[in-house]
Amino acid sequence: MAIYDILEHLEKKMEEEKNTSHFPHHISQTQMKKEENVPESHIFSSIAIRLFFFILLIVDIFWSILTIAGFFISLIGNVITGFKWMTLKKFFLRRWLNFKRSCICALALFIALFSPALGTMFACSYFLMYDKRGIEEVVPSILQDQFKEFLNPS
Repeated sequence: MAIYDILEHLEKKMEEEKNTSHFPHHISQTQMKKEENVPESHIFSSIAIRLFFFILLIVDIFWSILTIAGFFISLIGNVITGFKWMTLKKFFLRRWLNFKRSCICALALFIALFSPALGTMFACSYFLMYDKRGIEEVVPSILQDQFKEFLNPS
């Protein structure tokens, strides 16, 4: 996979502005950035992204609570039966897997509150490396096509 410098186009733009501008060279880049106008759509999209990640984090916390409750109920049932019933044992193992998935999703969503790209990358790397089956069960169907491109490059 190729590695791209995300900020390369911004650096080129800053160099072009520095070469063509009539400002003295002692003005720092931070002062130049303060003078630039930030479009309102950028601010709105940044707030909206973080708001949606926060809502997903709240839903994930509820999912974790339900999973933990199911985990302990099935654990008690398995201890009583001595792990003899396969359906109860499968339910127990499934709750454990869901708990791990909910913890990874919560961590990725928490990171995404501060850096959406990093949180998304964290979740994608976990599901691609450790839990490929979780892509079908946890990841929204809209994003599943992108994961399938990673798994099966043509």
